[in-house]
Amino acid sequence: METMVFQSPKKHRIVAVKYLLRDHDISVTSVKIRIYVEWSHGGRRGAGRIKEIIEKSDELNIDIEFFNEKLNDAQTFEIYVDERYEEMAINLIDNINIESFFDDCIFKSKCYDEAFDVCKLLKKNKIPCDEIFATDDGYLVFIDIENKENALKLLGN
Repeated sequence: METMVFQSPKKHRIVAVKYLLRDHDISVTSVKIRIYVEWSHGGRRGAGRIKEIIEKSDELNIDIEFFNEKLNDAQTFEIYVDERYEEMAINLIDNINIESFFDDCIFKSKCYDEAFDVCKLLKKNKIPCDEIFATDDGYLVFIDIENKENALKLLGN
């Protein structure tokens, strides 16, 4: 039986965790993509349209490294391992330094307002970034790897 140990909409994070697990002799049994689909259909007569959110999940048929499609906000990747290795895998993942491990942290501050201003500046310049992530050490702003160079140039100015 397999169990999910990590999920993220970011491919580079899934690949990094997959390699981390592999390096510690924990084999990934599958990488799945979970999709949330909203659809509406006619209800009973006079009841109007009914909206439903359907959740679908399926295993990728190719290695995650070769998956080049862009995900939308309703999609995420999930890593599964054999349930025998669940605790070890979760402990490994929990103990990584998220700020440096994924190489997508663009800004760190002890002040929430500074992090908020950085997010606002990035979005104003059409550079998408994640929401502010709170840690014990402060606030972090993450960005997609492909936008990192442009963000660093902008923040450098």
